[in-house]
Amino acid sequence: MKSLLKDQNKLFFKRCDNLILKIFSTQEIGWKIDIKIALFAFAITIFFVFPSLWLYFKQDTAGRLTYQMLQSENPLNRDLPLTAQILSYRFLVPTLNYFLGLRGYNVVVIPVISSLINLFLISRIIRKSTKDILFSVICVIGISLTWFITEGTAFWNTTDSVSHLLLLLPAAFKINPTYFIFALPSSLFVDERSIFACTFLWLFLIRRDLMGGNYLNEIGTNFFNLKINRNLLLTTFSMFIGLIFWILGRYIIDAGIIAPTPDISIVTQQIPDFWVFILKNWPPQILNYLSSFRWVYFFPLFLIIELLKKSSNNLRKIYGFNFKDYFGLHFLVFLFYSSIVMINGDVWRSMSFTYFFILESILILYTLNKKFILVLNYWITFLMLATPACFFGLNLTPQISFPLPVVLLRTYFGFGESYMTFFKKLFIFVPS
Repeated sequence: MKSLLKDQNKLFFKRCDNLILKIFSTQEIGWKIDIKIALFAFAITIFFVFPSLWLYFKQDTAGRLTYQMLQSENPLNRDLPLTAQILSYRFLVPTLNYFLGLRGYNVVVIPVISSLINLFLISRIIRKSTKDILFSVICVIGISLTWFITEGTAFWNTTDSVSHLLLLLPAAFKINPTYFIFALPSSLFVDERSIFACTFLWLFLIRRDLMGGNYLNEIGTNFFNLKINRNLLLTTFSMFIGLIFWILGRYIIDAGIIAPTPDISIVTQQIPDFWVFILKNWPPQILNYLSSFRWVYFFPLFLIIELLKKSSNNLRKIYGFNFKDYFGLHFLVFLFYSSIVMINGDVWRSMSFTYFFILESILILYTLNKKFILVLNYWITFLMLATPACFFGLNLTPQISFPLPVVLLRTYFGFGESYMTFFKKLFIFVPS
């Protein structure tokens, strides 16, 4: 029986491989393949995780989307409720909307397009690193169903995908380090949590430069090679200058020089209440933590298991790079960030900023155990397709982003409201 099931699994995977190779020819130019992968994954994302239109089309239930519309008319608008005053520090996208003339529901155009571009960049990063189109297609589909991507397409209250785009660009392409003087403050003026995404990116770039050069036999002594050192110093210095510009921008906002100072006391008051909050609400917070990447978290989990079985010396001898110590540092940053964002009600959003940690886990595990990750990749993507994108209210109520057909039935045909009303409660608690 086990042999039969194993043969059936191999046959199923083989059929999937053949189908993918028919769609994505290995003879095509790389960037064309990445565009096709991105469009294919984006279509799957839109179908399986669609915005709750029946909420967004009503002003009283549109949530922060309403305030984005107000900011698009005036990015310096301070006439916002206390729960939305933090948006005064996140003015980059509203400013772009203002100058591009994007008003009303058009404010969602930039975040949605950014999500599509992010899929292109992720495809390029994975495909260029693995040289494996089959793996890249399946992997990008799985990632496209995490909140990291679907937040930009289905959760219209946020603009995080723009920040992700700014930081994914130097990971997908070799860009002059001075880029960060512009990119870092820009991403931080989309969301402050970008500072940790940039930390993960800094580690990512170090590994890419070290493994991309001819200095792999003696990483310890060649780490200070002039070429690597210069690039690392320029990148770090540019990031530092970008951080200074962001701090300066924050000072101007706090000083009320251009517009009245925003009141974010509702946010800062959460800090001293952390232990009270987490002791009371740890079950939904843990679920929200996991819901950010869902099954994709299995990549770093199995990488940790794989690394525990290997010694640093063997890794350096075989691969010319000490993946164990490197990923250990990565994991410590991940744990630190995980602990400090548990106070956030939208911890699922906060964890989406760890996408570089996820990408590194995938690339390193592929390097160490290609045979295993090829099968794991299929199962993770299957599970991502089979389970809904959702987070949880503090009362443990699932808040789901439904597939396109369900959304259209609910929005335009009264599904769960005018007929089949026994489904009504299903649509009460949804992402808004």
